[in-house]
Amino acid sequence: MSGAKERRLKALEERRRARRAAGRGRDHEAAAEVRAFLKGAIKALAHIRRAEARDGGYREGGRDARYSVHKLFDLEDEHLGYYLAALTMLQHADAPRAREILEIRDRDELIVRAEGVAEKMRGLLERGARAS
Repeated sequence: MSGAKERRLKALEERRRARRAAGRGRDHEAAAEVRAFLKGAIKALAHIRRAEARDGGYREGGRDARYSVHKLFDLEDEHLGYYLAALTMLQHADAPRAREILEIRDRDELIVRAEGVAEKMRGLLERGARAS
């Protein structure tokens, strides 16, 4: 490692130690909320993708009932945020509808979170595709 990189790394490590010593370390509650939202968005993504792959395996009332835009209206706000993230990441035609429902419900913070998660998920997938 070059001398400049070593100095930068040491400076970063010292700033991190200083932040932790001052009580400004990582916010574990916020990190847990982000993980929970990401987990929900990934589940929604899988549900949407399975529905696209099936040719008719709809199970009425089942736990894994097929995805439909009409189901978005019945979802709780947090779950609708998960679906907005997944639909946005997929650039799905239903993304504007999910966003509109959250806007009507005045849940702008969920829209911002969902769109941020979608952007990060898409970035990770693009980086992974370039690495392959």
